[in-house]
Amino acid sequence: MRSRFGWLALWITLAAGCRTTPDETPSGTQVATDSNEPAPFPVWETGKNRSADEPTPESRFEFLTRLYDADEDGRVTAEEYGREPETFARMDRDEDGVLTAEDFAEGQPLLSPSQRNERRRRLAAELFAKSFQQDDDLELGLEEVEASFRDYDADGDGAIVVREFARHFATLNIEPPRGAPPGFNPFPLFRAEIARGDDQLTMENVRAYFVSQDKDGDGRLVPARRAEAPKVGELAPDFTLSPPKGGDPVTLSSFRGDRPVALIFGSYT
Repeated sequence: MRSRFGWLALWITLAAGCRTTPDETPSGTQVATDSNEPAPFPVWETGKNRSADEPTPESRFEFLTRLYDADEDGRVTAEEYGREPETFARMDRDEDGVLTAEDFAEGQPLLSPSQRNERRRRLAAELFAKSFQQDDDLELGLEEVEASFRDYDADGDGAIVVREFARHFATLNIEPPRGAPPGFNPFPLFRAEIARGDDQLTMENVRAYFVSQDKDGDGRLVPARRAEAPKVGELAPDFTLSPPKGGDPVTLSSFRGDRPVALIFGSYT
């Protein structure tokens, strides 16, 4: 029987593998030159900002095989793993039903397929707003999108290919996602999310994408703004939460003047 320490070590190892870091940021492609064929998206940069004592993907897979590879064939099946199916699916990045060294190789974040798709959709929406903005008012209207489309469409044929997009995008000085290389170009992402795999963007599919993102139908896209944290000395915003295992709700302000309170937030996904 495996010791409790073995289970604890495995939990810590897997938790380290699930932590989102700048290494897990999509880097896109270099600016295209003569080819209309962009590289597949996403390409992930790895190996940056890893501390010397942080487990490598290879060491995590070796640890898993030592614990679960019953037939010692270098693979771990769902039956051998025998734990939460959701965790197994998240680690099985190529979705072939077994855990292999390729699932833990450098180059992909440890996310489930649905998580990867959701991250890609969010990134596409964010970069779309930045790439088609005509001013600095933080709102994007359809008329701005159409004007920006014409700026990208250098030959005026009603379609944007990768070279046209890269040429105009490079003049916008848009800050790329974390970890992206110099010359980052989101065109492959837009091909997937806006053109649905077509080799070019058209006014029609760009308009359709704008409408799909305009949830309230007011003709404007407004990026979500992150709430600012309280300044030193200010009161924390009040809230009421119910204990996860049941019981009476707890309100933060109920502790005011009674005892110090430390709020600790963490992600265990």
